[in-house]
Amino acid sequence: MTWRGDGSARPAAWQASGQARRAMAAGVNSRRAHSITILAMGRPVGIVRDGVFIKHCLGSRHMLQRPQGWSVDAGSLDDAERAGAVLVQITDTESGRVYTASIKTIRDNGIPLDRGYGLQLALTLDKWTVRDSRQLDLWGAA
Repeated sequence: MTWRGDGSARPAAWQASGQARRAMAAGVNSRRAHSITILAMGRPVGIVRDGVFIKHCLGSRHMLQRPQGWSVDAGSLDDAERAGAVLVQITDTESGRVYTASIKTIRDNGIPLDRGYGLQLALTLDKWTVRDSRQLDLWGAA
């Protein structure tokens, strides 16, 4: 369960040397322009972009039924947080609903589970902010 960049990640020694600050000031390697892929058991499970761990799931297959909610692999959550995420956003590709919660909320209220796929933290639906991605917003964007 490691995270890797799409060319944007740099070794800690590079960041600690001050080269990262200079590069960022020069507009090179901005995190806003890149995303970092998060892996679980060697497979991509989402990306971190602009402080958000973004995942796309099939609700009928991946949403928990008991308790009803969404779970996040604990190692992936750690990796996403190290990559700069403060929020988790799960899009149910079937319903179009987008579920958002802070990593702090998941850590504080998550229920530890291991149903054969490693340690996960499950957050019940009432703790997620939900919107429908198919609805038009106030400005008419989808």
